Amino acid sequence: MSKDENTGPAIPRFSEMFRFADDSDLNEHARELRAEAFAYGFNLDVRVFPGPIPPSKEAELGEGITPLPKRAREILHELNTKHYLNECEAVNAERRRRGQKPFGDAKKLAKFQADFEKAYYGKFRHSEKARRIVDLVRAWHGRQITEQWNKPEDQWENRIRLVLLSPVLNAARESVDTDFFKLLAGAVRMLSNRIYSSKDKTIGTGDTFRDKRLLEYAVGIAGTAAHTPHEINVLFDPAFSKLPEEVQHAKDKKLHERLHKLGPIIPHKDEPRGKASPKYGKVLNLPTKQRKKGKY
Repeated sequence: MSKDENTGPAIPRFSEMFRFADDSDLNEHARELRAEAFAYGFNLDVRVFPGPIPPSKEAELGEGITPLPKRAREILHELNTKHYLNECEAVNAERRRRGQKPFGDAKKLAKFQADFEKAYYGKFRHSEKARRIVDLVRAWHGRQITEQWNKPEDQWENRIRLVLLSPVLNAARESVDTDFFKLLAGAVRMLSNRIYSSKDKTIGTGDTFRDKRLLEYAVGIAGTAAHTPHEINVLFDPAFSKLPEEVQHAKDKKLHERLHKLGPIIPHKDEPRGKASPKYGKVLNLPTKQRKKGKY
């Protein structure tokens, strides 16, 4: 087995762990998305459409497919966001082949991907080996969640689990790859901490780290400003509106600043001002430095 840039055996990609009969019909990005989704417990039909899918074709693709539970859809949305740039590149490659203009702004898409990887991998993003270990940990956790809907044969499930555990077994065989196990412990700790600190552990994989979730939200709204910062806070945490108004105001301001820092990839509506504001006429109990004379 080949070695990567760190010590120990190279960790295979999901598309090297799981291969499908028609993989040769797909590009490398589609194969990787399909294989990673399979590791989580989803069997995707991944094909590249260079434009909007006609309603008739959409109905054909969905024929006989049982709608997924809400949490399963959220997990798939996480994976889709992770592979968003690669999916855009696959679509644009097909559009160029057909002589069509590519979608999106390349610089904005690259920034989006860099921001998402920072939010998704945290301090592990700088090493390919560490990133693949994080991916493995997330896949193990995600597959545990999807077991409640999937009822595979035990023999088939055991084979899949063995494949997913093979990097651990290889690391143990190769004179014990201590670097692998240190990274593994760190990746488990990161995911565990994020889930533990989540306000709702039943959302997707349970990792609702704010920047990660904001970027997933950005893919969902498809470039159209849909909510104000306050509405986004309520969307992410239904109990937000029960907080004291001065706390809501401070959190809305902090989120608004964060949205601008992430740039135009997360468009949002501005909060209504003046008489249109729901806070018009109210005096918030803000610290002395933030108080203003007159009405808010």
